[in-house]
Amino acid sequence: MNELPENRVITKQLESVILGKKISKIAGNFTSNKFTFYEPNPENFSQMLLGKEITGFVKRNFYIEIHAEHKIILFRNGVNIRYFEPNQEIPAKSQLFIQFSDESVLNMTVSMYGFIGVLERSDEVTNEYYLTELQGIGALDDGFTLDYFSILCQNNLK
Repeated sequence: MNELPENRVITKQLESVILGKKISKIAGNFTSNKFTFYEPNPENFSQMLLGKEITGFVKRNFYIEIHAEHKIILFRNGVNIRYFEPNQEIPAKSQLFIQFSDESVLNMTVSMYGFIGVLERSDEVTNEYYLTELQGIGALDDGFTLDYFSILCQNNLK
């Protein structure tokens, strides 16, 4: 499972290599893993993401968040994201495969359990975990103070 510092580092690394790239191929669910949770059905990912350019990233706590124009690509928990340069050998196993127009690839696998989602940036957020992420302050964020931590502790004791 990816922890908060790992998500920040992975987001920064992805930003340095895929920002501005255009998605040319989407495939997914190559390997059956009943503990990979998708939102929506991964069969819809291709029509949602084909031709989109990677336009930005948001540093979240428990999510890796990639913006592809007006779409948000989300990864949480045990999603392992690997970047492959063109002509590198890509493993056969994958829960999601994103190829870019320069033929580089992001290949996602899930070791135990994980979440992979694609949302419209204008959608009302219904995923309770992502909604909690949007409303909270992370331990690495400037707003995370001793007072905020005390409030969290008090709320969890009720």
